[in-house]
Amino acid sequence: MELDYVKIKTASGTLYGGDQNMFGKPVSKSGCGLIAVCDMILYLDGNFSPDFSEYKKFIEKFRDNIFYKSRKNYFGISAKKLVKVLNDFSGKNFRTNKKIRDPEKVRKVFGNSLDRKIPVIVRIGWNGKKLKCRAESGREAVLSWHYVTVTGISGDFFIISSWGKIFYLSISDLCKFWGLTGGYIISTD
Repeated sequence: MELDYVKIKTASGTLYGGDQNMFGKPVSKSGCGLIAVCDMILYLDGNFSPDFSEYKKFIEKFRDNIFYKSRKNYFGISAKKLVKVLNDFSGKNFRTNKKIRDPEKVRKVFGNSLDRKIPVIVRIGWNGKKLKCRAESGREAVLSWHYVTVTGISGDFFIISSWGKIFYLSISDLCKFWGLTGGYIISTD
């Protein structure tokens, strides 16, 4: 099961969700939550295929007017702030939850949300860089202090959007390495 998630058309190809590295400092260092929330709002509004200029304006509006207006957010944006913005702009009721250690339970909770066509934002805390995911190309990436969006399930893996690409994240590895402050943001609708 995989949702038809936001795909952004750029001059060099199509991104699967946004990439925080495309929006300058400090977003490149701490903007993963901004990207996850903006992508979710676009998705819930049915805007699955914005071109990059439209997408850039949308991100910059949230960056300049909401998330980075009064401070730089060098250490990221809190889950509570992300939930508030999601609730204000999506028409849904999101909440933040603490990590789940049981792979079957997390698969069920996330699967129920995906069955309702609503992705789940995952907050990965500091974990000593032990949590790895794999891109479709086979390239590995390390997840620590990072927000990703779960857009599907394939076997024992979550399909996630991060850095504008599709990655596969082992469900059991996530349950082992959520990290300090790890958790997730999910709709209760």
